[in-house]
This record gives sequence, C-alpha cells and structure tokens, in this order.
Amino acid sequence: YEQRLFHEQRGVARGPDDRVAPLLLRAATMGGAAALGLHAGTLERGAVADLAAIDLDAPALVGATAETRPEALVFGGGPEVVRGTWVDGVPSDSLA
Repeated sequence: YEQRLFHEQRGVARGPDDRVAPLLLRAATMGGAAALGLHAGTLERGAVADLAAIDLDAPALVGATAETRPEALVFGGGPEVVRGTWVDGVPSDSLA
C-alpha cells in the first residue's frame, strides 16, 4: 500500500512478466521460506515438502485458464479451493 501511495497508482508490485499474482505466490512460498531460513518453497530434492492441493474444479476457479489461474487463486480463492495439505511430506488432517 505504501508503494501505491508513493507512486499514486495501483498495481505497482508486479513481477518481471508485469503480473501481480505470480509475484505474490513466489513471495508467499520461496520468500517466506527464505525469511524463515528454511530450504522450502520450491519442489526440489532435499527441500521441506509443505504442499497444498488445489481443487481446479472449485467454483472460484471455474473458467480460469493455466495463464489466469494464479490471479483466480490469489484474488478469488479461499479455503474452499484447498483439497488437501501436506506438512513435511505428511498428509495433514486439518481440513477434515
């Protein structure tokens, strides 16, 4: 919000592809892991496996394409789009 006020425009936080949602997803995953000093936030050997399965048929995501899905998820999705979660590779029953 500070950048929005400073620049007197909306959407100033954008990634190299000029999109906001992918930037926010990266900040929440890889950025969050880095801030905590964890080897996580990415799918690679040796990284902590904290995952969320997204229901692509959830009403909030209907009509979203592969290109627009990040925006639909970040700005329109809520807990109802999460089908399951895993913490350190172990299924979590927090959604049950």
